Amino acid sequence: MMEDRPWLTYFLVHDFGISGTRIEGQMYDPFAYMKGDPFSDWDSNREKIMTWLTERNIRLLVFPSSKANYQKMVTQEPAIFQHEMSIAEGYFEIYRVTSNEISPN
Repeated sequence: MMEDRPWLTYFLVHDFGISGTRIEGQMYDPFAYMKGDPFSDWDSNREKIMTWLTERNIRLLVFPSSKANYQKMVTQEPAIFQHEMSIAEGYFEIYRVTSNEISPN
């Protein structure tokens, strides 16, 4: 979660009923540890993303629409990410993570 957008945290807590202790900060981004284009070796990098989602029990992704790696990831894995809504005039995207499809392999 972006630390400079407290209204977004309040929105998620109020409208989605998410406890503040369940919100993952932006300080860890799995794409930050991948070299080059993460989608050129998607088989290997997909496993890292799926492990991240599973280990951290991530069920909802909220990210700026301009975040290209996340946009491509949700497009590449439509069985895993279900678009919930766009907010703030399309500046942020909210995707639900469907747990029944997450598999590192």
